[in-house]
Amino acid sequence: MDVRIRNIAVTLCALMPTWNGLASEVRHEPTLGVDHIPIVVRNLERATQWFKDLGFAIKPGRAHRNGIRNAHIKFANGAGLELIVVDVPSDSLALRYKREAKHAQGPMFVSFYARDTALLKGLLGNYPHQHHRGLTTLSSPALSYLFFVRDNRSPSDRAGHFSHTNTAKHMHAVWLAPKRSVELEGLLKDLDLTMSENKTDRGSKARPFVPRRTYHFTDSEVRLFGPDSQIVTDRPVIGVTFKVHDVERAAKTLTQTGVPFSSDIEASRRIIVHPRESLSMWIEFRE
Repeated sequence: MDVRIRNIAVTLCALMPTWNGLASEVRHEPTLGVDHIPIVVRNLERATQWFKDLGFAIKPGRAHRNGIRNAHIKFANGAGLELIVVDVPSDSLALRYKREAKHAQGPMFVSFYARDTALLKGLLGNYPHQHHRGLTTLSSPALSYLFFVRDNRSPSDRAGHFSHTNTAKHMHAVWLAPKRSVELEGLLKDLDLTMSENKTDRGSKARPFVPRRTYHFTDSEVRLFGPDSQIVTDRPVIGVTFKVHDVERAAKTLTQTGVPFSSDIEASRRIIVHPRESLSMWIEFRE
């Protein structure tokens, strides 16, 4: 295994809680889906306050040996956002986060959950990959922004961590804009995802909310945009969609805290926070 990739895998594993009593044994639960998005920030306290202003509950994280500190926005299935700041880096991943945060705050990776490791290994048969302590990384540089976790839920999760005043109930979609989509789309097809294509109004900088294609997990989606939709160069993760119980209440929360947003409530029951108002990412709330 490449030393750099192994170091990244080991460190990411250390950041994620493990839960031996996996609910994957519940047969009706989806086995594959969008899990969490690591986001690099320069000031963890400011970033957590901003997400509180968006109406999210924050689960405090902890300081790690490699210099990373984190905090979490979580949902019951383990999906969510991980806010990451680096004080004094002591390994390759922490050093990379430190450098990237200096360049621009925002999402760095996306993870998918795979409850059944044996099934995942079978689906990844044509993809060189490494598996270590519940985390699977891919060797292809074209897919270096993507990894798999078995389960990001933790015994320390509490109901209050999932009680968001914006009424968000789960993380529904990740928005991706890779330079080349062929590798990603090949992977998503090999994971046996269904695809729907928008043939009338392709996503672009002029129409940033409209993906070219959408790949569907059972409980979540991957929305695919063109490379010109990248917000930070060479970072494919550009946005996230949260399903909410009440979009009017979400809009009221943002209005009360002074967060600007675009409203499309009457037509499509959604509101969107622009990347210039956030951490270099689109944030959509949709019923």
